[in-house]
Amino acid sequence: MSCAMLALALLLSSVPAAAQTRTITGTVTDAATGQPLEGARVGVRGTTLAVTTGADGKFTLGNVPQGNVVVAIRRIGNNFVDLPLPAGQNELRAALTRDPLRLSDVVVTGQATTV
Repeated sequence: MSCAMLALALLLSSVPAAAQTRTITGTVTDAATGQPLEGARVGVRGTTLAVTTGADGKFTLGNVPQGNVVVAIRRIGNNFVDLPLPAGQNELRAALTRDPLRLSDVVVTGQATTV
């Protein structure tokens, strides 16, 4: 009986902890074209939480703290963006501008040789 009570107490104590996080979803697009941006890194400042956008520019980031957070969006070839996300807001849309000074493509050329 005491094992069952202990298990129930542990289960109930974990419910408030789960309620203290949220899931953020969103889309990252190119500001000039409106096209979705694949490969943008979306993370929450001050945490290790981060994901990469898919081919459709969308992302889902779980276990985000409930309070106000700053979402950092990074992508090679684009300017970086830090966006405040207030408590209670769970959706984010961001448009990144291109930066001609950042590396956008890497091209490797050369001749293969056989040894």
